Amino acid sequence: MDNFTESGNVSENLNDSLSEYETVSQLASKIQRYYLWVIFAVGVPGNIATLITVLKMKPLTSLTAYVAVLSVVDLLAIFVKLSLLAFQVNSVDILNGGCKFMIFLGNLLVCFASWILVAMAVESVRRFRVKAMKWLTCRAYHENDKGVNLVIMRPSLRHRWSGNTDSTTRSVSAST
Repeated sequence: MDNFTESGNVSENLNDSLSEYETVSQLASKIQRYYLWVIFAVGVPGNIATLITVLKMKPLTSLTAYVAVLSVVDLLAIFVKLSLLAFQVNSVDILNGGCKFMIFLGNLLVCFASWILVAMAVESVRRFRVKAMKWLTCRAYHENDKGVNLVIMRPSLRHRWSGNTDSTTRSVSAST
């Protein structure tokens, strides 16, 4: 009799787990169906406005170009993800290869957007470093062909810190 009761509990636990899984699966499906439309409603007008604003800015710097490319990549990612969702909801058969390509393209665009942000951060640090080096060693900066590279600037910095500003001494010392 104990075996029957235990197997009945296992059966009930399995049914409870399946119903819980179905509930979570339905909830995830509803979230997936609607969250992308919210992103679409906010993201598309925001990215278009960003693109128009950035392209009207004069002069167009590298950072503003990064922002423009980022807004285009974001728009493409939204459209790819939204089209994939539309294919799924409307049961459009794009075959296995088409589905894999759409998922790959969406993920590629999202990753590319992240790397654009990294490039913007590196560019900002580089610009700050150039300005800081120019402020710290204005003369060495101009004499060394905008030498941000520490290897190039080291001989000039040594003389700058020692207070020796004679150009003949500097060229002789730099060559030794």
